[in-house]
Amino acid sequence: MLREACLWLEDFHSPFEALAAEHKSAVTVIGCKETATRTMALVIEIEGFAPDALLRHLSTLEAVRHVYRQGRKGGQKVLAMVELRTPAYCSIPRDTGAVCASCPISTGGNSGTHWRLFVSDSRSSQRLPQLLIQRSMRATIDRVSDPSHTELLTPRQRQVVLRALKAGYFDFPRRTSLTRLAERLSVRPPTLSKILRNAMNKMVTNVVEGGARSVIHDRTAARSAPSAVANRDHKPGSDWT
Repeated sequence: MLREACLWLEDFHSPFEALAAEHKSAVTVIGCKETATRTMALVIEIEGFAPDALLRHLSTLEAVRHVYRQGRKGGQKVLAMVELRTPAYCSIPRDTGAVCASCPISTGGNSGTHWRLFVSDSRSSQRLPQLLIQRSMRATIDRVSDPSHTELLTPRQRQVVLRALKAGYFDFPRRTSLTRLAERLSVRPPTLSKILRNAMNKMVTNVVEGGARSVIHDRTAARSAPSAVANRDHKPGSDWT
């Protein structure tokens, strides 16, 4: 049975973390594929003040074989494909048959990161921490649950919302400002504001529409019920079990 395993990688830092901080940018991995030469090809999105400079610096790293960027230059967001030596943790999905649902290489982690994978069953997920330990990485299983086919937020939106939450941006009164939070995330305040607005719009819409569906369901069930007496043993929520 398909399951979703969420691992917590302890003391983990993306290999792009220092580079992203130096260039005040964020790197998000959109997709990946192991090549015939046993290297890893990553499609990444770079967002920040100078993504072109980060790409140039990235191409000089010893672990990086090639960098293929989109033709258009300039702007605060670019796409590129990076071919690099396969990191140790990337061999885990290959050796276990798991499929990544998120990528730990994306920047923004804070002394560790969550890594979501789809596995064939719960027993398969138990092997993941041991295999990581064999590769000198510490990891624990945060949870194993039914897989979700969609993510409400994009990886970047989730990253930003979590950082904002930890920094107290949503507290009342706020413990940090938009400008200060933008500096910590290495993005411009207008860009951060747009990311947060889009994320909040998705979350609020999801809650409101979910509540509307619940009201409609309750009203439909009430109209279709023969009588209150006939349904006196009905337990709340039993329609969903």
